[in-house]
Amino acid sequence: MKQQNEEFYGRKEELDYFAKRWEGLTKGELIILYGRRRLGKTRLVKKFMDGIGDKSKALYLFVNTQEESQIKKDFSSDILEQAGDSVKIVDWKDFFSYLDATAQKGKICVVIDEFQRTKITAPAFITQLQNQWDSRLKNGKIMLILVGSSIGMMTKIALRGAGALYGRKTGQMQLQPFTYSDFRQMFPALSEEKKVEWFAVFGGTPYYLELAKADSHDLAKAIEKTVLQKAAPLREEPKNLLEFELRKIARYNSILHAIAAGKQTVKEIADAVGVEQASLPVYLSSLDNLLGLVEKKDPMFGRKNAGRYVLRDNFFRFWYRFVLNQASLLELERTDKALQTIMEQLGSYVGPEYERVAIELFKAYNGSKIGNLELDFEKIGSWWDKRGNEIDIVFENKGELVLGEVKWTADLAGRDVLESLMKKASLVNRPGKRRFVLVSKNGFTEGCLKLAQETGTLTLDLKDMRALFDSKRWNPLQRTKN
Repeated sequence: MKQQNEEFYGRKEELDYFAKRWEGLTKGELIILYGRRRLGKTRLVKKFMDGIGDKSKALYLFVNTQEESQIKKDFSSDILEQAGDSVKIVDWKDFFSYLDATAQKGKICVVIDEFQRTKITAPAFITQLQNQWDSRLKNGKIMLILVGSSIGMMTKIALRGAGALYGRKTGQMQLQPFTYSDFRQMFPALSEEKKVEWFAVFGGTPYYLELAKADSHDLAKAIEKTVLQKAAPLREEPKNLLEFELRKIARYNSILHAIAAGKQTVKEIADAVGVEQASLPVYLSSLDNLLGLVEKKDPMFGRKNAGRYVLRDNFFRFWYRFVLNQASLLELERTDKALQTIMEQLGSYVGPEYERVAIELFKAYNGSKIGNLELDFEKIGSWWDKRGNEIDIVFENKGELVLGEVKWTADLAGRDVLESLMKKASLVNRPGKRRFVLVSKNGFTEGCLKLAQETGTLTLDLKDMRALFDSKRWNPLQRTKN
C-alpha cells in the first residue's frame, strides 16, 4: 500500500472509532463505511491503516469495474505486494480461506474499496462472503471494512433487511462532509469572515476544498477556476453525482434548483417545478435519506406541517443558485459576467450559512459556557410562524428559553435589532424566562451594547466567534453509528 503524502484534516472521531475496534478485536468485525463520492472515504481508511504498526496486518483491496477474473488476479497481486503472501484465487473460497488462515494467526484488517461494484462484476463474491462469514470468519480476528460510494447499492447489499449482508455487520458509518470546525483546519490563514464565505460556497466536501485550496487567497479566483471555467473540475459536479446515484435527474435538478431559489414548502417547490404535490415526497426522500443533500427543518415548538426544505450541502446550494442559472452565459464563456453576478450577491447568499455556523458553535459549547450563558440543551434550531415572523436561534436551556438573532451585514447591529428580537419573543408559545443572544458579523452600536448589558443579552461578533472556535478545536457532533 502506497503511503499518502497529502495533508490529512479532521476525522478524529472516525479514526478513533476504527482504532478502538482494532484495539479490542477478539472476533470478527464487519464494518460498512459508505457515503457519497468525494468525501474522503479512501483517505480515511488508509490513514487508519497507516496507524497499524505491522503493515502486513493491513490489506487494502480495490474493486475496479472489470471482469471477475481480473479482479481475482488484482487481489492476488495486491496480497503479494502488501503482505508478501502468494495466493492463487481460482474460486472466491481461496480468497476467504486465506483470510481465515491469516486471522487464526493474529489480527488482520482488510479493506475492500468500492465494494458495491462486486454486485455487478462479481456477484459470487457477495454470496461467498455471506457464507464464509457465517461459517468461520466471524469467529476470527479479522476486521473487514467494506467501503462504498454508491449509497443506494450499499444500502441494498448491507443495510436493508433483504440485503445479503444484513444482520452480519457489526458496525456502520455514513461518512459526512466536514463541519465548519473541520473546515477551519484546512484554511487557518483566512480571516474568520473569509472562512465563513469560503465554507458557504464550497461546503465541507474534502475533494472540493482541496481543489479550491490552491487559490485560498482569492475566493473569486477559486470560484472561477474550479467551478465556472469550461474545463473546471466542479463545473458539472452536481449533475454527475445525481447521474451516479439516481434516475430521472431532470426532475431532481428542477427540485434542487427550486429549493436553492428559496422555494421551501412542498407547495412552493411543486409550483416551481410544475408537478403535483403528491409526486414530490419520493424525490425529496431520495435527496434527503439517500444523498444527504436536502433536509426538512421544522420550527422549534411549532407545527410539524410548517416544515421547510433546505439544501444541506453548501456547494450544491451555491451551484443550483448561481451556476445552473447562468448556464447559457457560461457556455458563451462569459465567466467574467457570471462571476460578477455571484460576487454582487455573495453577501445575501452567505447570511443563512452564518446562522448555521452560529448554531454549530452553540452545539460545540453545549455542556460548558459562552460568556455568561451556561449551556445545557437537548435541541437547537430556528423558529417561524405562518405570518412571516422568524427567529434564527431558539433552544430551551436550564429552564429558560434562549432566542437569538444572527446578522451578516456590513453595518453594526443596532439597538433596534435587539428590540425587535425581544418583541418577537412573546410570539413563541413556550413558558419560561427569555434570554437573548445577538450574533453580528461586524459588531454592535453603543446603543445596542447598552441595552444588551441591561437585559443580560449575550453578544458575539466574528472576533468572538474566532476565539471560541479556536479554543474548541475538536468537533463534538456524533457522526458514527454502531
